[in-house]
Amino acid sequence: MTKIAIFDMGGTLQDSYPLYDYMPSLFPEVDKEKLLIFTKAEFKKLNNQIEFITIEEKLKNVLKNVSIKFSCKDISGDAKKLLFMFYLDRSVLFDDAVLLLDYLKENNVKLILASDADTLLLKRVLKKHNLKKYFNKIFNSEELKAYKSSVKFKNVLKNILPDNYNKNEIIFVGDTEVDMITAIQLDVTSILINKSKDHKNFNQDFTITNLKEIINISRGTVL
Repeated sequence: MTKIAIFDMGGTLQDSYPLYDYMPSLFPEVDKEKLLIFTKAEFKKLNNQIEFITIEEKLKNVLKNVSIKFSCKDISGDAKKLLFMFYLDRSVLFDDAVLLLDYLKENNVKLILASDADTLLLKRVLKKHNLKKYFNKIFNSEELKAYKSSVKFKNVLKNILPDNYNKNEIIFVGDTEVDMITAIQLDVTSILINKSKDHKNFNQDFTITNLKEIINISRGTVL
């Protein structure tokens, strides 16, 4: 039986898309394919830099560079407003999220949230969906000044896990490669939620298409 469950937020408990997917709606005058290629590369470059910057700062930088690259209006000053529109105003929980969290809480599973979201945005999302009550611990990148891909974030998670834990008693649920890498490095059960038809292999232990599948995994009834 699962004793500890670590969850990502966006794309795992709530419907969410990468920031670059929203770019065409902001710049309809720019060729969509060229814009996506450029913004994906820009976000990747920012994700790989050593110095920590927030998601809002990343978006602001990319919007500024789009305006320069494609000679269009600079809307970088609206980065915070756009971020909240994409991930708060339009935020929708997956249908089975509350059902799963209720089940785990009723079975005395310790719940941990590990999110790369900025602090204020995450707080607002949790308040909107009344989710804070479920989690024993909440960690986010802005407060830690580190993303889940970093050694620092993984060590923070490692330090709250019990000594000599059994891998099968701890699950990490996420929707990205970074989530699965983190789970594998923590040596806990990795569960990828993949609602698309694309095959994704990040060496995860399980791949699910809906959160309810975690109930059987947590019971140990899935081989």
